[in-house]
Amino acid sequence: MGVPKNLPGRAALPSQRKHVWALNPLPASPETWLKERQQRDEKCAGVPPNLWLIHGKLYDLHKFMDRHPGGREWLQFTMGMDCTVEFETHHLDSDKVESILSKYYVRDAELGKIACVKTYTFEQNGFYRTFKRRAHAILREHGGAQGGRIMEMVSLLAIVIWMTSFAATCITGSPAVATVAGVLLLAMFGVGHNYFHQRNHPLRYAMDLTFAGHHQWRISHAISHHGFPNLDLDIELTQFEPLYTYIRSQRGYGRWIYFGVIPFLLIAGGMDITRTWTDLLLKPTSFRWEQMIRILQLVLLIMAQGPLLGLWLFFIMHTVGALALFIASFPVHRTEYAWSDGCQPVEEDKEDFGEHVVSVAHDYALDFGVFGQLFLAGSFSNHIIHHLLPTLDLSKQYLLLPLLDEVCAEFKVRRYKRYFSDLLLSTLSCFSRTPQEGLKYHPNRDPGKLPPHSNLSGHRTPPLLKELSPKPKSS
Repeated sequence: MGVPKNLPGRAALPSQRKHVWALNPLPASPETWLKERQQRDEKCAGVPPNLWLIHGKLYDLHKFMDRHPGGREWLQFTMGMDCTVEFETHHLDSDKVESILSKYYVRDAELGKIACVKTYTFEQNGFYRTFKRRAHAILREHGGAQGGRIMEMVSLLAIVIWMTSFAATCITGSPAVATVAGVLLLAMFGVGHNYFHQRNHPLRYAMDLTFAGHHQWRISHAISHHGFPNLDLDIELTQFEPLYTYIRSQRGYGRWIYFGVIPFLLIAGGMDITRTWTDLLLKPTSFRWEQMIRILQLVLLIMAQGPLLGLWLFFIMHTVGALALFIASFPVHRTEYAWSDGCQPVEEDKEDFGEHVVSVAHDYALDFGVFGQLFLAGSFSNHIIHHLLPTLDLSKQYLLLPLLDEVCAEFKVRRYKRYFSDLLLSTLSCFSRTPQEGLKYHPNRDPGKLPPHSNLSGHRTPPLLKELSPKPKSS
């Protein structure tokens, strides 16, 4: 299935699948994706490289960059492109931000040109804007979208737990302890993932303890994946090709694919770290201080256990950490229950951003609580809410679960609720599709009976938050 004629902005960028045809396991970098998107929007839609295109209007935000609550970086990333999606999804109070934005208006863009970058609709009374408007009202009664001191304390405790495991690895030199430290890196990803979506906060650097770096992931994940989940434009959809055959551009190898996929996943974390360090040597201008965090980890392990064992422990820790992340994150998007570009046209394309998100993402039918979200799910449990409002703190997501069901019912959008085991098995089965099967998509398959205390059916407040969450303001 090709790109819908009325939504041409969903098409992939030139470099995204070059590695597929070259059988190169390393895809293009997030920086390349960002540059190509800016070039596309300038050439196709006439967006000047020094302006921002939002809802068909051009703005000059240079004087606002230092005052932007989210920090300069987000505006630097999105300059010279159509950032309508980023603008909508990163701001809850639409009336307030539109009022501020109007002060920096330059001119209307050419209507005939900007159609080429259209990806979604954001109608005032459509699914997404309706959900966001009501969500803002609910969150205003609970202290806003930020997590506050309670979430900070939980996150700091998680970091202390991981640091203890890393210290134990240095002292004992035990591969088993390094494995535990690797498993606990999933929580570090969860902490960093929660905070790098928000305004600049020191806890976002927790992600830099893992194989991933928060700066690059703000491009590949927050901008590319969150802006265009499961579309060809989503860099996370294409980065595991050619070995990850769930994506439509790669022919199916049946069960033989596991001989390629499993080893690749085991070394993917190390490959990403190696690419980052190689860039540091070849492109010194790309240096960022947080890139020294993983180097420091390796140095400490080598100082404690010698070069060979230290390097081996470093490899074990980050390989296990990356594998834990893949296991926690793949099932929320990469299953036969989630639509992706290339699926058979079982149903019409979802033009509204919110309806699209519900069709491409899943929640786990389990009530993890905040600690469980970090240590067991890596912050991926309430994933639909997270995609609809990525800047919403992890500790507040449960507040909007009843609203999500309400809006889905109102707009006749089916929200599927499934066990993690069901989603994981579906992900594995999608690896081994055959050319005859094509890209699997079976959204209506029976998910089975859900647990009685599922947070997706009963919306039970996670126990850690029940006593600590801000009480609703009295009217």
